[in-house]
Amino acid sequence: MSFNSGANADLVQTRLDSLVKEEWDYPSQPDEVTSSDTLFFKQESFDKGSYVHEEIQGPGQFNEIAEEQDVEEASPRSGNLVTTRIRKYAKDLPIPDEVMDDAQMGAVDYEVGLMVRNAKQASTDYAMRRTYGDAFGGADTPDGADLISNSHTTLSGDTVDNLETGALTAANLEVVVRSLRRQRAQDGTLGGHTAAGLLVALNLHEDAFEITKSELAPGTSDNQKNYWSNVYPGLRVGTSSFLHSDYNTLNTNVNTSYFVVSRNHQITRVSRKALSTKLVPPDTDRKDRWFYRVKFREVAIPKSWVGTSGSNGTA
Repeated sequence: MSFNSGANADLVQTRLDSLVKEEWDYPSQPDEVTSSDTLFFKQESFDKGSYVHEEIQGPGQFNEIAEEQDVEEASPRSGNLVTTRIRKYAKDLPIPDEVMDDAQMGAVDYEVGLMVRNAKQASTDYAMRRTYGDAFGGADTPDGADLISNSHTTLSGDTVDNLETGALTAANLEVVVRSLRRQRAQDGTLGGHTAAGLLVALNLHEDAFEITKSELAPGTSDNQKNYWSNVYPGLRVGTSSFLHSDYNTLNTNVNTSYFVVSRNHQITRVSRKALSTKLVPPDTDRKDRWFYRVKFREVAIPKSWVGTSGSNGTA
């Protein structure tokens, strides 16, 4: 009995789906950040076609009160409402019916692997473009400023500057981290942000590792301890091939840019529909082809500038 497409369509889909899962779940390159990275992209599920969000102000400063004095009430508020359309990504792989009938699936397996790899890369590419990859230009936060800007406005009316310009060195990284630690929250209080992740351009990956992970201070001739590896031993370094001028034309300084995030940042990947597949029969195709369809729906957005700081590395 031949490997017949009509009798074994479910088996074919199961086989191809197993290849999809293997490729989609395959580990990233060393320190390579993808859109599913839970440190650099908050992950949020959603069930509508458009995502509506706004910045939220905290409860305000805690003040001392006297005995039997009325307890102060927090006055939380929100503002800068933004609506973002969820984006759809899909691609069909046509499979001639004869290929299915004759079980000549080797080339199909290979193409499916490539298609899923490209879907995974597209998700990361688009996520980077709309956030870190265009942080000094088109990636705007709800207050209307760039994600990394010297003119953010909190809901309490303060101006916040999370933009630095120094090239990546140990000293300039401290400037960016100190900026993050001093950053005000939306309610005007100290934000309380500690550096959790350092995302760098691909060109800066080796330098970032040496600066943050060397046992001794890099670039010195004595035996002084390295501040970064001792004070911030858990600081994670990440990079992306999409933070390189070969694949990013949005940021003219992409090869020198770097970003620091706290665990409370709000750069978010909103998933409406996870990667799904379907084997479509050839009933209505004039060329008598099956189609293996891969699709997903999501969007990445900077919901706020809170918990981020960065440098374009130009000085």
